[in-house]
Amino acid sequence: MIRILTRSLIVFPPFLLGSLYATWYAAWLALGRSPRAYFDDPKGIQGEFMWIYDLTVCLMVFGTPLFCLAWLLLGLSCLEKRPLGWKVRLSELAVSLGLFIALLVFCDWDPHSVTEWFFD
Repeated sequence: MIRILTRSLIVFPPFLLGSLYATWYAAWLALGRSPRAYFDDPKGIQGEFMWIYDLTVCLMVFGTPLFCLAWLLLGLSCLEKRPLGWKVRLSELAVSLGLFIALLVFCDWDPHSVTEWFFD
């Protein structure tokens, strides 16, 4: 069970970044051009695939705090109880934390202004 949870934590940061860019691409399809920050509000764009916006908001609002809580609880559980394969689980948690930090750095860099557009 712990193995499944730690591996799902590895998948969360790339999935969150993918959903952010999928929202931007869905807005591009709906508008017929690249969405612009401060002009094209993602909440107001109507389109066939704009349900991805709701998914991204749910991932950010609910998924990110759950990610942090699960990461903390699993890390403490592995250190305290030391179940079978605990070193592997801690390395998986380290990878998931590294991916999450990479996600934050990439969103701060924001090469295509996707994060700026999403949060404007």
